[in-house]
Amino acid sequence: MNRRQAIKGVAVLIGGTAAISTFGLMTQSCSGENKETSAFSDADRELMDTVCDTLIPETDIPGAKAAGVGPFVLMMLEDCHSVEDRELVSVGLSTVEKEAKQQHGKSFNKLAAEDREKLLKTFEGDRAPFLGLIKRLANQGYYTSEIGATQALVMDFTPGDYQACVPLQEGQRAWAM
Repeated sequence: MNRRQAIKGVAVLIGGTAAISTFGLMTQSCSGENKETSAFSDADRELMDTVCDTLIPETDIPGAKAAGVGPFVLMMLEDCHSVEDRELVSVGLSTVEKEAKQQHGKSFNKLAAEDREKLLKTFEGDRAPFLGLIKRLANQGYYTSEIGATQALVMDFTPGDYQACVPLQEGQRAWAM
């Protein structure tokens, strides 16, 4: 056996091993079983949508609901945060719902926008750290969405030269990039 044949043999061996392991992973991932279980119920999902829409309401530009912020927040919590954070938010959402029923006699989702705002303001600060987490994720989700980046912020794909100090006009929107 010469050197070329040995190198060819090693290459085929390594390539075959990689192909077999990749094929195994592909067939395992396409198994049709849905192994995922969500930490949040459908009621939590609906409530999160309403909470986010209360935090970033629709004005002359679309709000959080139109930008899909509620599902984004839950996806981030499920995929990128600890079990403790998910439990904190889940318990917090239950507390918001309980307070709404206690104070107003109906679900948070059924309250008027002003009542929802007042109720959420009672949860600010150290009383409810879950709300700070939701706010951070809602802002991230909104301003990185297409609606937030193009309608709430100003987007300029070809900005010119860099200018550190630029005078702002009254009511001028912030830049997305």
